[in-house]
Amino acid sequence: ESRGAPPKLARRVAGLTAAHSSVDIVEVARASSLPVDVTARAYFALGARTGIDWIRAGLDRLPVEGHWQAVARATLKEEAYALQRRLCAAALAGARRGKPEQALDAWLADRGRVLESLRRTVEEMRTLGLPDFATLSVALQAARRLAQS
Repeated sequence: ESRGAPPKLARRVAGLTAAHSSVDIVEVARASSLPVDVTARAYFALGARTGIDWIRAGLDRLPVEGHWQAVARATLKEEAYALQRRLCAAALAGARRGKPEQALDAWLADRGRVLESLRRTVEEMRTLGLPDFATLSVALQAARRLAQS
């Protein structure tokens, strides 16, 4: 809306990001035997708490010049979604039906040092302004370390 789009269109476009995650959320919900709405809350909380949301948003804003940059951006975006799905699945793997938020908290707490490194990396990059391919690639590498921990 701030860029002049009609309110109804702006809401529909804003919802597309969540829609892209829906398949991942359903897969994680099935694997963890948790309701989809509960899994979705954990999925989006994880994205916000780790900085993956910011990385993905930065990838969405990257200008592309030519075919190969478009391919590179699409590849990085898919990797960001895959990482968030993998992290959410790992965090919720042992969650009981009513306790996914606590499972997410505990999983993140167990990875404190790696998570803090990722958060610092993302925060430092946020202060630099508009990120580029190199910056966002480094941010994704920091998120990969969290997935490997």
